[in-house]
Amino acid sequence: MVAPIKFHAPLEEQTNAYKLRERISTSAFGSVEMTGVEKRHIGAPQKGRRPVDITFEVQITGKNYKSSASEKWAQEELLGLREPDHGFLDDQDKLTESDGVSVDAYPIFPTAAIEVGGGWQFTISGQRCLYTLEKVDGNKATITTESSMKSGRGSLKRKGSWVVEISSGKLLSWDLHSEVTYPGGQKETVDSDGELK
Repeated sequence: MVAPIKFHAPLEEQTNAYKLRERISTSAFGSVEMTGVEKRHIGAPQKGRRPVDITFEVQITGKNYKSSASEKWAQEELLGLREPDHGFLDDQDKLTESDGVSVDAYPIFPTAAIEVGGGWQFTISGQRCLYTLEKVDGNKATITTESSMKSGRGSLKRKGSWVVEISSGKLLSWDLHSEVTYPGGQKETVDSDGELK
């Protein structure tokens, strides 16, 4: 039997590179796939906060367009993905950026130790995020997530998983799927996966 796990964010400065793949599909424009490298630099913790800088070296490697406007849409998505992210990671692995808390960059850890199969939740900007410690394999833990939100701008559903190194708090990989349905009925899905190089 695995003892309850007490998770913590990284305790030391580190730079990690991930092999990234992101696929965006819409009912209006078709789909585009972008692949490349995502680099995450995490600074040393100071008073429970770590500066985080995330950069992207990606390009379009697959496409299935629906209209003449699709190429422009795909280039805008590429530019958006290439935009660097900056924020601060707290002791619970919660990443706060200039526009709020990110719910898909890192799993937000529970405050107490958690057993395999145990769950916890947070509500972030109206989005109810459910987490489960799915399994532990040696020094690796798989955390699954489901979240949903409804607003005047549509509805959002997200699910997926992260694998983290328990001893260091380092993120090893992720596999996330999100689906947005807009008021007019248009849909957009995003599938993102990354793995430590």
